[in-house]
Amino acid sequence: MVNILVAISSLKLDGHTSVCFEIVEALQDDHHVDLLVNQANGEEIDFQALNDSFGTNVRQEVLSDNYTVSKLNSLRWTLGKIPVPDKVDLAITKVSNAIFVREYQSVLKNYDLVIDTERGPHIGFRHIYSTLPYDSTDEESTNHLSTPTIQYSNTPIIYYRHNAYKITRESNVPDYFGIPDFVDWLCRKLVDVNERKDPNSTFVANSDFTAKRFEEAHNIPTETIYPPVNIGKFETERVPWDQREDGFVTVGRLSPRKNQLKSIQAVEEMRDRGYDVHLHIVGDTDERYTDFADQVLKKCEDTDYVTYEGRLSDKELVAILCEHKFGIHTTEHERFGIVIGEMVAAGMIPFVPNSGGQTEVVNQIPELTYDDTDDLIDNFERVYTNLHRQERIREILMSSAERYSKDTFANNLYSLIE
Repeated sequence: MVNILVAISSLKLDGHTSVCFEIVEALQDDHHVDLLVNQANGEEIDFQALNDSFGTNVRQEVLSDNYTVSKLNSLRWTLGKIPVPDKVDLAITKVSNAIFVREYQSVLKNYDLVIDTERGPHIGFRHIYSTLPYDSTDEESTNHLSTPTIQYSNTPIIYYRHNAYKITRESNVPDYFGIPDFVDWLCRKLVDVNERKDPNSTFVANSDFTAKRFEEAHNIPTETIYPPVNIGKFETERVPWDQREDGFVTVGRLSPRKNQLKSIQAVEEMRDRGYDVHLHIVGDTDERYTDFADQVLKKCEDTDYVTYEGRLSDKELVAILCEHKFGIHTTEHERFGIVIGEMVAAGMIPFVPNSGGQTEVVNQIPELTYDDTDDLIDNFERVYTNLHRQERIREILMSSAERYSKDTFANNLYSLIE
């Protein structure tokens, strides 16, 4: 039995927490697992809601004594409720996570292995998805971090200002390089860190796209382990193809990055070409993007072929995916896209932007990736008018879905530990 610490900055209904919960669930029966969380005061952790959403069964006692609350993170959570400049929010986030790293370092000696599931670039350190600095081997350093670490990464953000890399903008992630120098200085004072490669760290990414970006930036070998998709919950719910609705489903919170307006535009233009298709929009509104949400909701009210479903239960989401033929995703540079994997598992044909790790989920099938709205509509037309091609695409997608099943994820994870 291995004594394992799993770390994440906060627990939310998002992809980061989903992967974190899958890791804990895969390990908790065979090993001792503690979960270190940098949750803010005011943010409640509802384990049941998280488990229900992710289809996991993580035991709440894994929080143990390592549940930690950062007062500065509480300030960030409070500021998230009011309009503040992005740079202010990013600076607070960065310092908050640096404080989290100090807590992190103080308990490392109690563990045989650390699995970091968070994206440390918030702190400004040369790690991907992690909040743990490298093992400091300088003679002047007094803080030697020698606990073996698995850095599980999903966001290719680069950390040090002098190592700024173009993928920050290309990968649609926050720009941390405009933050004042004194914030970087403060973070480096809070945590002993250097840029040496830690021989005890294993770097893992959630897609070949993410792994390649990280390797290009830091020249550190990074392997890919796809995040798990609960394929099993779709197996008995799939509706036969000829009984499905000729419609699209898009899933994600209402935000400019998810860009639901582009999905609506695409469906409108498909209808202009004579295709009787419709669109279901699934996802929460986000208080940070109320203007954008209002635009989406107004579009839904003004048409009879676009429906806003809001947040659905896991059972409801499975049903709507299994009842429709097509999925549409409009997030550029998605690092993986669990919802795309769920669409595949539901037997759908999803269309995704030709960028990021999401192209790997659809096996880089040319008709399923698009560069712009016109390209999307042309690809849809080619697929929609060719029943044989539809069948072949679905066969290819379903045969490859095992790559990101829960069992495959657990086996790959154990191969790193044992």
